[in-house]
Order: sequence, then structure tokens, then C-alpha cells
Amino acid sequence: MTAPRQESRAAGEPNACRAISGREALRALACIAHLIREIFPGDMSFAVIEDDEYLVYVPGRTIDIKKKPGDKLTEGSAGHRCMMEKRKIVKEFKKEDSPFGFPYVAASVPIFDASGKAVGCVITAENITRQETMRETAELLRASTGQIADSLQTMTGQMEEMRAAGEMLNSITSQAVSKVEGTEQVFGVIEGVAKQTNMLGLNASIEASRLGDQGKGFGVVAEEVRKLAVRSSDSARQIKEILEYFKNSTIEINSSTDTLLHIIKEQSRIIETIAASSEEMASVSAMLEKLSSSLGQGS
Repeated sequence: MTAPRQESRAAGEPNACRAISGREALRALACIAHLIREIFPGDMSFAVIEDDEYLVYVPGRTIDIKKKPGDKLTEGSAGHRCMMEKRKIVKEFKKEDSPFGFPYVAASVPIFDASGKAVGCVITAENITRQETMRETAELLRASTGQIADSLQTMTGQMEEMRAAGEMLNSITSQAVSKVEGTEQVFGVIEGVAKQTNMLGLNASIEASRLGDQGKGFGVVAEEVRKLAVRSSDSARQIKEILEYFKNSTIEINSSTDTLLHIIKEQSRIIETIAASSEEMASVSAMLEKLSSSLGQGS
């Protein structure tokens, strides 16, 4: 039986990468430290430590702790602790706690050999001013949208109260116009009575004149009746003028109320539009916070 033939590798094809760990991995990382630094787009420093000694330190654009190969790792530092505790240690420094005057995130990752012993570590420190600015902007935006939402809710309630008041006023003025039109009929009755009373007084005066001395007393009464008719007629005209003024004023109020209701309706529509925009702002704020958080975790 023929032995199975192994597939030949094409000319120039590199050998498959083999897994490396421990000190070999540390030295490999040290060799490409500058390349790693260039690969990451952020403002980041990169250091490789073997045991407690720096193999290489590549400063960032703004982060530089002035380390050089051969310098010792400070005991109790995050790099020292990550090897002792055999775990990744990440710490974020706020601007007020930072020795650089800006916020940054430091991460220390232990490197183990085949037996599981921590023989060194890799330390990165990244300037997160951009992420922090995004986070602060997102928080400010969220606070602003919250205030806008509260204000819109208050305005919505007020607009609803105004709408209800406007509709009630509209109803009242409509009824008032109807009542005024009804009182015009009463005015007609009063004016008719005044005319009839005046006619009655005139007839009584004629009759008193015909009776001579015997009708003098009756003539006085007739004159008073005529005066009453004149005053009734004058009062009727004044009432008519007042009713006409009231009617016109009520119609104007009714028209103004219709305009007010239209404005309230338009304002309600605008409020709904602003509310929708506020929700979009809240969504953008959440996205900014999420992006800021992911950028921070990525460091």
C-alpha cells in the first residue's frame, strides 16, 4: 500500500505560525513593540516586562513615563500585581487623579510559561480624553433631553388645560350669542308696548280736551302715560344698543376663541414634533455612551 502523500506547500508560502508562550512570547512582543504601537490608532504607550525588568517601552503621543530597557518594575504597581495575582488588571484614571493632566486607562496583562508561571507582563496606557469627552457629551445630552421631556410633559398638560378652557369659552360665547338673539325679541315686545302706551296717552289727551274742565284730571294722567311711553321707548333703544354691543363683542370673543383653539392645536403638533426629536436625541445619547464605553473597554 502506498503511503499517503502529504500536500506540498506552494513555493514561497511561509510556515504556519506555531504557538509560543512564556519568555519567547515576551521577546517576540518586544521585537514588534513599535509595530504594535503603530497598529493601534489611539494615543497609547506600550511596554513589555520580563520578570521585573523592562524589555522595551514605547511612549504614546502624550503618555510617556520615561522608561528604558533594564529599568525595574515598581513593586506594588499594577504590572507587579498582575503577575503576582495572575490576572489582568485594568484601572481608569480620571483627569483629577492623572499625573498627565488628562484621563487615561492602564491595563496590565500577565504572560505565562508552559508551567503556568507568570514570567512577565504587557502594560498599556491609553489617553481616553476623546472617550471621556464623548461620555460627558452623552451625559449632558441625556440630561438635556430629560429636561426637555419634563418641560414638554408640563407644556402638554398646560396646552390640554388651555384647549379645554378654550372649548368651554367657545361654548359659553356661542350660548351668549344665542341668548342675545333671543333678547332681541323681548326688545321688540318692549318697543311695541311703548308705542301702544304712547298711542294710548295720545288718545287720552284728545279725550280729555273734548271733555273740557271735566277732563283735566284725566288729561294729567294721559300726559304722564305719554311721558312713560317716551321713557320706555328711550330705554328700549338704550337696551338695544347695549345688546348690540354685547352681541358684537361676544362674536369677536367667539372668533378669537376659534383662533386660540387653532393655535393650541398647532402648538400641540409642534410639541409632538419636539418630543419625537427629543426621543431621537436620547437615542443618540445612548449610542454615544455605548460607543464611549466600548472604546474604553477596547483600550
